[in-house]
Amino acid sequence: MAESYELRKAAARKRSATLNITGRDIGDLPGVADPARKEAAQDSLQCFLATYFPASPALALEDLLRAEAGVRGGLLTAPGEVACPAVLWALLFGSRRHVVLLAKDETSARTLIDDLKRELVDGDLLLEDFPEVCYPLTQRRRIPGWSKNAIVLPETPGSAASGATVRAMSPRDRIAGLLEPRPDLIAIVVD
Repeated sequence: MAESYELRKAAARKRSATLNITGRDIGDLPGVADPARKEAAQDSLQCFLATYFPASPALALEDLLRAEAGVRGGLLTAPGEVACPAVLWALLFGSRRHVVLLAKDETSARTLIDDLKRELVDGDLLLEDFPEVCYPLTQRRRIPGWSKNAIVLPETPGSAASGATVRAMSPRDRIAGLLEPRPDLIAIVVD
């Protein structure tokens, strides 16, 4: 029985990958505009925020270090204006693959996902330095894997973020579905 399930699961994964590739006909990806800028932001949340989110509120060094440690440790507690960029930092560089954002209510959860979507599609510097993620998103009318409370990043060969997911939830949502895939970062968003 378990073997049959695994075979069906593998077949569904293969079908999904084939559909994703055939639906991806967007041409060649542009190159990274500023590899040095991207590389500098990889190891420091502070640098990532200053570079890609210059309008975000200035944080005390202690708060930045706490947020960075939370991302690296798998449990982040921060306000939304820190949590969303920190989640993007973790996903875009591939240090985290499956993120859950926990918000105070359903409306806040949807707002967080909408903010992330907006940054991925409209963020000019993100598009310039992460074309493997952002460019495919700008070329589609309907983005596969996106819903009102979830994002699946494009499956791009060679991308550290390929297929990474983020899901926003509220205390009212069922937690049982979190086991597949198991989150490697839980970000609790506080106001």
